[in-house]
Amino acid sequence: KVGVEYKLVIKDFDFEISLQTTSFRFKVPGKPARLVKGSKLDAAAKRDLRSVRAGSTVQIFDIKVRNPKNPSYRFKKVSPVICEIVN
Repeated sequence: KVGVEYKLVIKDFDFEISLQTTSFRFKVPGKPARLVKGSKLDAAAKRDLRSVRAGSTVQIFDIKVRNPKNPSYRFKKVSPVICEIVN
């Protein structure tokens, strides 16, 4: 079963902010990066993830987010996420 959930927490930030992921690129070793729309892995990305062995890393990058309370604001850049597969 493949499931990933993230919650953004900004310590010592003066304002409460909620962000919504609109898209990201997902890369596993040996496969081309895929564009995933929305905030969850689609069927093709899950299929790629199932082929990854323990000890490998997957990358989530080119992450696009928006603030639902102010959708016209454009965030400059969101840092990539690199995950090591452990099991």
